[in-house]
Amino acid sequence: MGRQVSLLEANVDDLSPQLVADAVQALREAGALDVWTTPVQMKKSRAGVVLAALCEPSAEATLAHVFFETTPAFGVRLNTIRRVELECTVRTLTLPDGSVSVKLGMLNGRVMSATPEHDDVAALARRINRPVRMVYDEAIAAARIHWPPGTPPPDGTVEPS
Repeated sequence: MGRQVSLLEANVDDLSPQLVADAVQALREAGALDVWTTPVQMKKSRAGVVLAALCEPSAEATLAHVFFETTPAFGVRLNTIRRVELECTVRTLTLPDGSVSVKLGMLNGRVMSATPEHDDVAALARRINRPVRMVYDEAIAAARIHWPPGTPPPDGTVEPS
C-alpha cells in the first residue's frame, strides 16, 4: 500500500527567516512534492527550523544540491518512506461571479475532500473586489453541495444550484 518517496531534512539555526522562505521556494521549484519547516530549539538554546522536503527518489540528488546551495547546512538527512495518497483530479466550479478550480481527493472513486485552488480564489476575489476569505468560503460551500464526501465526482464544469 502506498508508494515510495524520499524525505530530505536539515536542521538550520543560522539562516535569516527570509532566506528560509527562499530555500523553501527553491526546493519547490526544483521538483519537491511538498516542503515545510518546523520550529525547533537547537543546541545552546538557539531557535532554528527543520527544513524538510518530499520528492520522488529520482530527485534526491537535485534537492540535496538545493539544500546545500540555499542553506548553510553541512548535511542533509535522507530517508525513504512510504506515502499513501488519495487519487486526485481537478474540476472547475462556476460561482456566481466567476470560476475556480477545485482539487478533489478521492478514495475508491468517491470524493473524500474538495479544496478550491487558492490562486484561482484570490484572483477572482481581486477581480470582484471581495475579501479572499469570503470567496473561499463560497467556493467551499458550493464544492460541498456538488461533491459531498462519499459521492463519485461528476465530469467537467459544475454550475451552482
